Amino acid sequence: MDKECQDALLNGKRGLKIICVGAVWLSWNLLKDGFVKGIRCSPSNTAVQVKRFSLVKLRESSAVGAAALGAKTADHPLPIDYGSMVDEFFCHEF
Repeated sequence: MDKECQDALLNGKRGLKIICVGAVWLSWNLLKDGFVKGIRCSPSNTAVQVKRFSLVKLRESSAVGAAALGAKTADHPLPIDYGSMVDEFFCHEF
């Protein structure tokens, strides 16, 4: 992974944002301990260390992001506030 991209993903205001889709997240209270432990115990040979992460659910269709990426590729960026398109339901810092 490109170092600049990696830094942008890991060191944002709320850390790594993980987009959660599907009904399994309705059981978050049952998954929480194992999920946090799994991220904390990533293999030691991994160059990426997650220090903070947040779990979010989309308010909008992922098609909005695809359209924004297509517009950016065509050198016509769209003014989109990505922060307003998600609901954060959990944040953790190690």
